[in-house]
Amino acid sequence: MKYSIKLFGLVLIALSLIFTSCDGEDGEDGAMGPAGIDGVDGINGVDGTNGEDGEDGNANIIASEWLRLSFEKTLANGLPHFNGTKSAPEITSEIVEEGTVIVYGKLNGYVEKNVWPPTK
Repeated sequence: MKYSIKLFGLVLIALSLIFTSCDGEDGEDGAMGPAGIDGVDGINGVDGTNGEDGEDGNANIIASEWLRLSFEKTLANGLPHFNGTKSAPEITSEIVEEGTVIVYGKLNGYVEKNVWPPTK
């Protein structure tokens, strides 16, 4: 009996919280009020001198045209793996350690279904 009373009390509290936390219907918005009075404009300052135009940059990006490389095709976990090497003296050890190196490749004319693992 004590268990039933406690359970009934907990259910009553839970239902009270649920029903009191419901949002009511959103009423219609009221009419737009009148515009406020314009404030006082600030004092115009003196324009500074024009500086020299700087040299256009590319955010430290090194880019090249598409290069033709010979690739060695092997299988890795039953899927094609392509390995090619290109010397790039512009990519210093500092760039490798502190920057980001992104390389894109296209396999022109290569047709095979399973280049990527099927789970990716």
